[in-house]
Amino acid sequence: MEPLCQKCFLQLAAPSEADPRDEKQRLLDALPEDFGRIRMALPVMRQLHSVCREGGWQVTVTLSWTGSGWEAVNLEPGDTSGKNYGICVDLGSTTICMRLVDLSSGRTMGQVSAYNRQIAFGEDILTRVFSSKDSPQTLEALRQATLDTFREALEQLEEQTGYPVKSCGAMTVAGNTTMMHFLFGLDAFGVFAAPYAPCAMRFDPYPARDAGIPLDGYLYCYPCRANYLGGDIISGLIATGLIRDGHTAKWLHKLIEWNLVHILCSDCHHPVKRPPNLAEGFAHLPDKVARRMQRNAIDIYLGDDLRPPEPTKPVYRFGHWV
Repeated sequence: MEPLCQKCFLQLAAPSEADPRDEKQRLLDALPEDFGRIRMALPVMRQLHSVCREGGWQVTVTLSWTGSGWEAVNLEPGDTSGKNYGICVDLGSTTICMRLVDLSSGRTMGQVSAYNRQIAFGEDILTRVFSSKDSPQTLEALRQATLDTFREALEQLEEQTGYPVKSCGAMTVAGNTTMMHFLFGLDAFGVFAAPYAPCAMRFDPYPARDAGIPLDGYLYCYPCRANYLGGDIISGLIATGLIRDGHTAKWLHKLIEWNLVHILCSDCHHPVKRPPNLAEGFAHLPDKVARRMQRNAIDIYLGDDLRPPEPTKPVYRFGHWV
């Protein structure tokens, strides 16, 4: 595995008159050259003096991928490199599910779930969207409700596993387009209203604390592809390998067509029964629209950039699937 955060155990030489390098440079010089130029987060720099001496100049540094390089985000005395853990989150509109994962083996160390506190603003997504439209106060309250749920789940995870989860160097989040907007405090009205142009579809890696999440490392979010095709679906396609499996391509075409029909045939405010089969669903649409959907459904939702020319085995390397 090539995780988005890595731990390095370092045995540093203590400062001396012959070697008076500053502590920051001393640590950075000891890291493998393969990491390139490494930045150091301010909280880590503040810990340097005490942690280096507490560990007798033997320390473990956590490095997180920023999207363009590595950053030192945590420093611990002694050798803790054997516990390189990260957190993955399924951000649902009703429930948030969170796992602590061993990034060396992929093993799940603990799992918890909590009801999304956004429910207080409406049980369905549309109620939340309309209540926050043109209302910065409500939008901020929705963001804080989301963060409160994250904090609740993190506390449960730490209690369950006994591991200080705030020291993790990576958190990945997958959620639908609206949930991602609420997580970052973005107005989600564009997800549901013409011309269906949300505030953002892709999110850069951010320090988790900048987003209000009590974590030393970085926050990585799966991209959304369309207003109704969020990171939750994209993450599932990647995890199962469906998008790269030529044997399931036809099935995937039909699945996406069927969901497009359901979206167009359903009243968002009063959901109706889904059409029992694809043909009946298309019968509710104008011929021109139906033909275009049948021809271009996969292109509308996935696009050529996510469809390789032939089946390949996916490899995740430094924040990118290759």
